[in-house]
Amino acid sequence: MTEEAIVHGQRGDDDGDSGIGDIDSSSESDNTSVRSETKDYVEENGRLYHADWIDGKYLLPNDEREQRRLDSQHDVLFEGNSLHKAPLQGLLNVLDVGTGTGRWAMAFAEAYPDAMVTAVDISFNVMPKWTPENCNFLVDDAEHIQGIGNKEYDYLHVRLLHGFRNPTRFFRHAWEALLPGGYIEITEFELPLQFHDPEKARDSILMTWSANVIEGASKLGIDLTIAEKISTLLKDGGFEDIEESISAWPIGAWPKKKERKELGVRLQEYWMETLAAFAWRPLREMDWHNEETQCLLAKMRTEICGQNIRASMHVRTFWARKP
Repeated sequence: MTEEAIVHGQRGDDDGDSGIGDIDSSSESDNTSVRSETKDYVEENGRLYHADWIDGKYLLPNDEREQRRLDSQHDVLFEGNSLHKAPLQGLLNVLDVGTGTGRWAMAFAEAYPDAMVTAVDISFNVMPKWTPENCNFLVDDAEHIQGIGNKEYDYLHVRLLHGFRNPTRFFRHAWEALLPGGYIEITEFELPLQFHDPEKARDSILMTWSANVIEGASKLGIDLTIAEKISTLLKDGGFEDIEESISAWPIGAWPKKKERKELGVRLQEYWMETLAAFAWRPLREMDWHNEETQCLLAKMRTEICGQNIRASMHVRTFWARKP
C-alpha cells in the first residue's frame, strides 16, 4: 500500500454550488444544493475517492471512471424493465437515496412528471448537464435521511445499503421519512459470490476476492452481506407487505443459454471494474500491499475471461409498505 494518499480540498465559490467538485458550469441551477462548503477528495492508486475513503466510510471511487461503471450498472438493471417494482400511485414526493450519477432519478422524474424527485448522494464529481424540472439533486449523507428536503415522502428508492454503518438506524429514519402508505424499495448486491461448483472454486481468485473483501469491510464496520438481512430489518422496522425479487448476474461469459451468455459478455468489463472498485479499501484493511492487490486483480481478469470458474452475483430487490 502506498505510504500516503494525496488529498485534494475543493472549496466552492459563493454562488451556491460549493462542495460539489468538478461541476460542468452549464449544470448550475436551482436543481442542485449542498450542505457543506468544502468537500475533500483523496487520490490513491490512480483513482479519485471521497475523503471518507481514508476512514473506510465510503469504499468506492468517485471519479469519471466510476461514473461510467454506475451508468453501465443502471443500464443492466433497468433496460427493458420497470423503474420500480413497488406498486406506486398518487406520488407527490420521491427520495432517491444513493443516486450515483442520477440516471434513475432523472428517468423516474420524466416518467412521473407530477412527482417531485429529490436525489441525494454523499458527493457529485460530475453533475448532469440537464435535469427535469421536477428533479433536484442534494449533496448530503444519505445514511441520515430524516429531514432531507424538509418533507415526508411517498416513496424511497435505495441502492447499496451495505455502505451504511447502522442499517437499523437507517430503517428507523426511513420509517420517519415516509408517509403512511408509502413504499421503500431497496436494490442490493448479495455477497458472498455464488459458485455453481463451490468445490472447484475453492482456490479460485474470485473466492479469494470474496472472502477477503467481506472480512476487510467488516473490520471497517461495513457489512457486505447485508442483503440476506434486509427482509428481517424491514419487518423489525415495522414495514408490511414485504416482497422480494432475485436475479443472478453471471460473472463472465460461461452460461450456455444464449440470452444468459450475452448478458455475461455484456457484464464482463463491468464486473472487472466493480470487483476492482470494491477491493482496494477492504484489502488495505487486511494489510495487503498495493502490489498484492494489483496482482489479485490481474489474475481475476484472467479468471473471468477464462470461463472455468462459474460464478455469479445475486441482485436482490426488496419493497415494503409503511402502514
